[in-house]
Amino acid sequence: MTNEERNRLIEQERVDQVIDIIHKKQQKLYDSSTALRDSVIELRKTFWEDVTVNLDEPDDIIETEAS
Repeated sequence: MTNEERNRLIEQERVDQVIDIIHKKQQKLYDSSTALRDSVIELRKTFWEDVTVNLDEPDDIIETEAS
């Protein structure tokens, strides 16, 4: 094996390692974005159940506006 072939093989191994790292990070980002998306969907589903509109008293109006 020539020196050039050896260097090429070493470089290919390095490239393969970098590609593997990129794929792992890509999967991690996908997983976290999927979890975030699911949380947003759940929040949207339950939002109106959590918010009450109460305009009876001045204190209730302030609390409703804060919500």
